Amino acid sequence: MTQGEIVDVIRAVGKPGHRYFAGDSCVGDHGDRCDVLVGGTLIGSYEDGDKPQRDVLLVMVAREPRVHLGKLAAAFGLDDETARRIRRRYEAGGLEALLDRRQGGKEPLVVGKLETRLYRLFEKGVSSRKA
Repeated sequence: MTQGEIVDVIRAVGKPGHRYFAGDSCVGDHGDRCDVLVGGTLIGSYEDGDKPQRDVLLVMVAREPRVHLGKLAAAFGLDDETARRIRRRYEAGGLEALLDRRQGGKEPLVVGKLETRLYRLFEKGVSSRKA
């Protein structure tokens, strides 16, 4: 058996919860935490929902030339387009662009003095419709 065939057998058997993106490199899913291993060495972990940390690990691993980017995206639980956007954001703004992510959602409709006025009206028992 060649080394490539051995790697294919190991990957086919694999460890439960491990998603491989290269012969000896994977993302190990442990429920609320994922470990990223490259060459069998733990290079980092991220908690479920910690997108900035996940994105930093993804772009660091993506720099390795032997990594197939489609397999890498799948190992991180992302589609190809999302992984591409993360890499482009890093290329445009460096690590700061990944760490300073604005959370999704719309801007608040009520701000400042108007918000204070509404709270006072609610405290007086005025309905939201009348406020």
